[in-house]
Amino acid sequence: MESRIQLLAISLIATFGAACAGARPTGTSPFPTAQRVDIQRMNGTWYVVAEFPNDLERYCFGTTVSYAARSDGDMDLLRRCNKGSLDGPIDEAYGRIRVYDAIHRSKLGLSYIRPIWAPYWIIEVGADYDYAVIGTPKRDRLWILSRTQSMDAREYADAISRLRSNGFDIAKLITVLQVEAAPLYEAPRYERPGNYQPPG
Repeated sequence: MESRIQLLAISLIATFGAACAGARPTGTSPFPTAQRVDIQRMNGTWYVVAEFPNDLERYCFGTTVSYAARSDGDMDLLRRCNKGSLDGPIDEAYGRIRVYDAIHRSKLGLSYIRPIWAPYWIIEVGADYDYAVIGTPKRDRLWILSRTQSMDAREYADAISRLRSNGFDIAKLITVLQVEAAPLYEAPRYERPGNYQPPG
C-alpha cells in the first residue's frame, strides 16, 4: 500500500512538473508562429531593425532582406548590407525560401547552399505587413524586419514582450543601424536592449 502511495505521489509530481515546464517556454519547447501568412505580401524589401548576432551578418550595417515569389511556389531571397559601416562595401547573399506549412504558410525553409535547408519561421507579421518577426525553432536565430528604416516603438516593444514570453533570450538582441533611421532606444549598436522603455 505504501509503495502504491509513493508511486502515485511521484506520478503527481511528474505531472505537475511537466505542466509547470509547459507554462514557461524553454529553448526546445514549441512556440506559436503566424496564423496565416500571405506569401505574396512578403514580396519586396524589408529593413532589418534588430537581430541575433550571426556569422553571415557580422559587421553588417544597413541590412535589408528582399523577397521575390517564384512561379514554382518558392521565393528568392537577397540579403544585402554594407560591411563595417553604412558606407562600407556592399555584401550580398542569395538564398531560396520554401514553404513547408501549406495551411498557415508560416514555417519556411531557407537555403543558401542547396540541398541544405534551415528552418525560417515567420513568428508574427503586422496586420498591414509593415513589420515581421522571423526566427528558428531552436531560438538561436531572430530577425525583426520593418518596411521602413525604423519601426514604431510601441509595436517593437510589444513584439519584444511576446518573444520574451515565448522563451527567446532578448538580451542577445542587437539593433542594426540604418541610414536616417530613428533609434529604437538610446544605445550603441551592440548594447543589449534589456532596459528599453518605449516613449510615452
